[in-house]
Amino acid sequence: MNGVGVDFKSTSNQGMLLIMPKRWPGKWRTGLASQNSSLKISILSVRIVVMKTRSQTSGAAEKYGECMRALILAVMFCAADLYSAAGPVEQWGRLQVKGVQLCSDQGDPVQLRGVSSHGLQWFGQFMTDKALDFACSGMGADLFRIAMYVEEGGYVTNPAGFTARVNKLVDMCEKRGIYCIIDWHILADGDPNKNISHARTFWKAMAKAHAGKKHVLYEICNEPNGSGATWDRIKTYADDIIGNCIKPYDPATVVIVGTPNWSSQLGPVTQNPLQFTNVMYTFHFYAGTHTDTAPLAQYLNKIPVFCTEWGPTDADGDGGENYGVADKYMELMAGKNSSGQLVSWASWSYCDDFRSSSHLKKGSCAAGLYDLSRLTAAGNYTMDQIQSGVSPSPPPGPIPDPAPNPPDPSPVPDNPPFPWPFPWSFPWFAVRP
Repeated sequence: MNGVGVDFKSTSNQGMLLIMPKRWPGKWRTGLASQNSSLKISILSVRIVVMKTRSQTSGAAEKYGECMRALILAVMFCAADLYSAAGPVEQWGRLQVKGVQLCSDQGDPVQLRGVSSHGLQWFGQFMTDKALDFACSGMGADLFRIAMYVEEGGYVTNPAGFTARVNKLVDMCEKRGIYCIIDWHILADGDPNKNISHARTFWKAMAKAHAGKKHVLYEICNEPNGSGATWDRIKTYADDIIGNCIKPYDPATVVIVGTPNWSSQLGPVTQNPLQFTNVMYTFHFYAGTHTDTAPLAQYLNKIPVFCTEWGPTDADGDGGENYGVADKYMELMAGKNSSGQLVSWASWSYCDDFRSSSHLKKGSCAAGLYDLSRLTAAGNYTMDQIQSGVSPSPPPGPIPDPAPNPPDPSPVPDNPPFPWPFPWSFPWFAVRP
């Protein structure tokens, strides 16, 4: 039971006990799971909310009694194994692309929401168990993007060392039941073909090492840029890497391919898409710079898109925060678009860099401090989006209590006798997303 979070909240005129995970896994984000799916709660991230059964209930003793009854019920769940712990990977399995939509292994639409690391050459030593635990359990991320730069002190300076770092993080994500993206982080190199021999070596190694793993996705070129990085050049690179280095060893894993102009131009892709299965295309935005959502919205009915990087700031990651525009992108990616495509995403960046797009306050990583008090404005906004999908701007404050329901015409006594019957026999028991 390490890591259990239990919160108690009382409201008047409501008679129900609600057991809510801090973040609902699987299809529960938009409602309860379908009838052919198991109802599962991750016990390690359960939140217990006790609602008063009568508006007049008061006093420390009775509140203590409420808490104890809720805790006893939680123990009953564990002891009876009524629900099994289930992370995102257990819920969705190995992902696939159907039409324009990322889907579970059962073909149900999926939207991953998570965080991206900063460059491993700068922040890799801080990607510890404690750091990933907070990203998963604290912020609720079901996706962690492993940003391995190619140049700028990255892979080309130490291929074996960076390969080992990536493999370790892949294993750490697997242990936590979350998905991960292995990101070949093209940036200063511009054209992904520049380091093609390194790319071939790396992607063959990745495909061999992680073939068949349910939680792994491949991002083969982060942000192609510059006049030479046209879609034709990117496609040539992708045909080589996917066709010769990945598919022969790992034919079913989803591959994400960067697009021109720092992964902001989807139009050329629609004219000449790749011919492989389980391929998606990258779109990045920074709300302070990319204030028009049309470059994303107009293509969501044509190709499957994965937003592997975004921020609420200017494109350089610092200043210019525009949470109003970020909200529009969040709504768009949550399915409010012409095709209803759910666009998965990872927010830049899970680190304590000085830039305002960083999720953690300066000094957090070196001190090993990972908790809610260390989140920046961007970090809080990202956490809210992970947990709720869409929220108003500016970055959210405390979540208000839910509005009370009308009184039950047949109220239940405040103190039902113990031992209790199984919880679903109570008229005041409910599970809600």
